[in-house]
Amino acid sequence: MGWYAGLAPLRNLLADLYPTASIARVIATEAGIAEQLIDFDGAAVEFWKSILTIAHHNGQVQALIDVARKHFPKNEALTEAERFFQETPVPDIIGAPTLGQQGSNNVRINIGRDNYGKIAGRDIN
Repeated sequence: MGWYAGLAPLRNLLADLYPTASIARVIATEAGIAEQLIDFDGAAVEFWKSILTIAHHNGQVQALIDVARKHFPKNEALTEAERFFQETPVPDIIGAPTLGQQGSNNVRINIGRDNYGKIAGRDIN
């Protein structure tokens, strides 16, 4: 899965606000993110990177921000991270799993208009 650096401020803040995997799991679930897709191993910045990658791919980053906003309504750093997210165009992630594909080898692939239905030289069926 790809990572968009524009989400880094939010990742770092969420890692500070919710530094344990157990609470991050609760927050992700509350935002509607499929926790079985998330890698909760490693340091807080690592599992928040995983959470945000899945959230970004499934259009759930704002839902995650909204959950954090409920817990920290006056947090100025969260306001700044949200503003940065909203003002920074975030590109599509190619190859990230989508909801409903747990345990599947299928991935979503975004195809530009100029490739005429070919990926790595193969026709798309």
